[in-house]
Amino acid sequence: GQTLHFSPSSFVTQAEKNQIFLPFDDWLLSAACSSASEWQHRFGPLVLTINITSEQLKDAKLAKKIRTICEKTQYPYQLLELEITESALSSSIEEGRFAIHSLAQAGLAVTLDSFGLMKDSMELLAELPVRKVKLDSKLVKRMSHDESVFRLLQTTIAFAISNNVQVMADGIET
Repeated sequence: GQTLHFSPSSFVTQAEKNQIFLPFDDWLLSAACSSASEWQHRFGPLVLTINITSEQLKDAKLAKKIRTICEKTQYPYQLLELEITESALSSSIEEGRFAIHSLAQAGLAVTLDSFGLMKDSMELLAELPVRKVKLDSKLVKRMSHDESVFRLLQTTIAFAISNNVQVMADGIET
C-alpha cells in the first residue's frame, strides 16, 4: 500500500478545508488533557499548550467546552495555555475577540502567537485579556539588521510588560 505523508501544517489546512476540524479538535483536546493529567500524577505540575483554530473561535461555547474537558480528564484548567495566532484572530475578528474575553472570564490563559505582524497588533494587545504574546520569528530574525523592526519590538515588549503580559520570542537562533 501507499503511505501518505503530511506535515502538521498541511494536515491542519486539509482538515479545516474539509470541515472536519471541530470534531477532531474536541478529540485532540480531550486526548491531550487526559495524557497531561496522567503525566502530571507521575511527574508533577505540567503546563499544556493547545493551539486554537479560527474555526474554534467561532464556537460560542468554546470556553465551557474546554472547562468541561478539563474536569472530565482531571487536568487543572489553570495549567492550560491556549495559543491563538494573530492571523487566526484577524480572520474572524469579532468572534475572536468575544472568544478571548470568554476564555479569560473562564479563567483560561490565552497566548497570542505569531504576534506583531499586523498593523493593529498593539491595539489587540491593549484591548484583549491575554496572558502572553509570542513575537513572530520573522520579526525576531529581522531585528538584528533592521533598526525599525528593533524599535518596533522594543516598543511592543515595553507595552506588553506595562500591561502585565508575558513576552516570548520565536526564532532566536544566535
